[in-house]
Amino acid sequence: MRWRLKAAIQRSIARLPRTLGDRAYYALQATFGQLRTIRPLSRIERAAEVLRRANTPVRRAIEIGTGWVPVAPITLWLAGADEVLSVDLNRYLKDELTMQAVRWMRANRGLVEAALGDVATDFDARFTELRSIQSATDLYERIRFRYLAPADAQALPVPDGWADLHFSITVLEHVPVKAIRRILAEGRRCTRPGGTLVHFIDPSDHFSHSDPTITTVNFLRFSDAEWERLAGNRFAFHNRLRLCDYESIWADRDARITSVVDETAVAALEGGLIPLAGRDPRRIAALEVRVAEPIKAPVTPERGDDFPPCTET
Repeated sequence: MRWRLKAAIQRSIARLPRTLGDRAYYALQATFGQLRTIRPLSRIERAAEVLRRANTPVRRAIEIGTGWVPVAPITLWLAGADEVLSVDLNRYLKDELTMQAVRWMRANRGLVEAALGDVATDFDARFTELRSIQSATDLYERIRFRYLAPADAQALPVPDGWADLHFSITVLEHVPVKAIRRILAEGRRCTRPGGTLVHFIDPSDHFSHSDPTITTVNFLRFSDAEWERLAGNRFAFHNRLRLCDYESIWADRDARITSVVDETAVAALEGGLIPLAGRDPRRIAALEVRVAEPIKAPVTPERGDDFPPCTET
């Protein structure tokens, strides 16, 4: 689908009353989008990578951004976690989709086990238990999955140092920058010394995922006002931050940040997609930003308001 048409549809749905709009959006996703078939392998693989980057035993975890299906909490439980608190700004979780994911996992044990690899500590016993689960309610109870939505990730109902891991998978790109800093400040409060904050971020123009005619940096052609008019709604919002912005957010935090470069986007930038003014197109075109921040001592709560400007964008 061409991106402008998709953006127009999302804007129209976002103008509906919230309950009606959410139902319409779900219907579209289930008919034409990512919810047509639930095949959670890529999400399982990313959750396993989160655990590898955490580099510490994870018994309690906090997930920011649950989405439609709690694949990451199920994966963490299969790998040995005892409890996952998952919070979302909007209530999207669907029990029927959850059970589709569970049935897929049960039918593809080899793929699930291979994805987890060395991060699983009790896989055989837990997968056997997964086979006996017959309903989403039973699943949530057995794996101790706590779902809070609508909820504010900037103020979580857990004590200081409660979690071993605070994480998100392709969520923070949908969050305004000041809120990101407050979410991370709260994550540091909630995570024990020795624990880790791990966040996977997708800085790409998400319309490029379904429209092959544009690049992953297409949205950088537009001013803030233009982009707000085109995609400033709850279904399409993207903060458009680049790699150097995320490096600024994690400045002085001893965080390990990795990324990859989209060479097609580099070519578009060098061809004049946006004025570079001496900036490095390879950093503007960076994708798959992965951040792992170790918590080394109890963290004093902070507001996280300040945001040093990025000199590259």
